[in-house]
Amino acid sequence: ATDARLLPSLAANLAGDSAVRLASLEALEGWGKQASAVVPAVVELRNNKEAAVRSAAVQTLAAIDADIPHLVGELRAALADADWDVRRVAAESLGQLGPAAEAAVPQLFGMLANEEDSDFASSALRGIDAAPLEALSLLSEQLDSTDGRTSAYAIFLLGKLGAQATEILPRLEKMLQDTEAGKGGIREKYLKQAIAAIKGE
Repeated sequence: ATDARLLPSLAANLAGDSAVRLASLEALEGWGKQASAVVPAVVELRNNKEAAVRSAAVQTLAAIDADIPHLVGELRAALADADWDVRRVAAESLGQLGPAAEAAVPQLFGMLANEEDSDFASSALRGIDAAPLEALSLLSEQLDSTDGRTSAYAIFLLGKLGAQATEILPRLEKMLQDTEAGKGGIREKYLKQAIAAIKGE
């Protein structure tokens, strides 16, 4: 139920013990944006000593925070959490926001190099499907990364910059030239897509 009269008691329960907090966070998540008034209380729980509470707080925040720039900031902060599950929930939530979460791209891109985080970071990058101009130098630096996934996603994301990445075009074309036709796999596919996007084709 999302009876507005229940909101104050649910908010008060966020100060309870772990089990009560987790149950309240789950209930608030179901309220969606109607529960936006309790965002500050949920944000506080992002620093709770228990990872399960922090993870649930991030998931609830993604459901109830109507202020997208604020939400993106909170989710980006959660990407630095010590707990894997908290980072995973934050990344998945950012991916669901699509291009509105492009500010998180440099951070998520950096997580590709960590084996523990690379799967959910790459999924989030595909979900966001955009890149901010500030990421241009970082992405161009990583084109020659020895980590195949990092290099492939650098190509993929440079393509999302379109004409803004024109200066990188000669390098991408050279990389495609050096890739044996039909044997480059996902890297070859991303190179062709990025080159076409940057040229506006």
